[in-house]
Amino acid sequence: AKSLIENSLEIFYQNNLNNNLRQYYSRLIDILPVGVMIEDAEGKILKVNKAMEDITGYSREQLLKSTVFETLVPENQKDLAEKNIKNILEGKVLTHELPSANSRGEERFIRLQERKITLPNNDAGIVSIQSDITDKIKSEEKIKYASYHDSLTDLYNRSYLEKKIQSLKKTDKLPLAVIMADINGLKLINDTYGHHKGDLLLKKMARVLEKTCRDSDLIARWGGDEFVIILP
Repeated sequence: AKSLIENSLEIFYQNNLNNNLRQYYSRLIDILPVGVMIEDAEGKILKVNKAMEDITGYSREQLLKSTVFETLVPENQKDLAEKNIKNILEGKVLTHELPSANSRGEERFIRLQERKITLPNNDAGIVSIQSDITDKIKSEEKIKYASYHDSLTDLYNRSYLEKKIQSLKKTDKLPLAVIMADINGLKLINDTYGHHKGDLLLKKMARVLEKTCRDSDLIARWGGDEFVIILP
């Protein structure tokens, strides 16, 4: 009888300890500064932490009633998402940066680290660690845009055109028509009316070129008062 009581107390103690540990780790995951999401093999969301609510704009209740395809995966990314789930369930550990959707329909960019796990019912599942990198991506896009565009006219600049010409040397892009143009009297306008008026003239010239060229044509400010147009 004594042994039975001791065994029962030991089981009670272990169960209580395990329950306390589960609660502790659950609270710990909930305060992590990155999103944590667990989903099953079909993409149904099983568990999320507080950060996932902040990243997605959805409440925990909304996420737990849906699949990733219904809430988080943009329509044009569904095929890729299905392929990634298949690869993860086959044992691959994926680290990638992808567009994601939020509750307001805004496109966000998320960095994901995902791997296969075994769920409590012994089925295969996926744990996804996520962080919002939208500001980083947009900052990089602005830097890239600025490096290839003329700051005054917003046309492509000489650096971009010189780089692009290399890819246009392919046979399927030939023949190419090239137009070179400049603005007569820009120096006289700058000297007489000031550089502000000269800048306005350059901007107007850029808009005229955009209006009269095709979308497939490349228009660049070559420098000073010179423009170059490449017409595939």
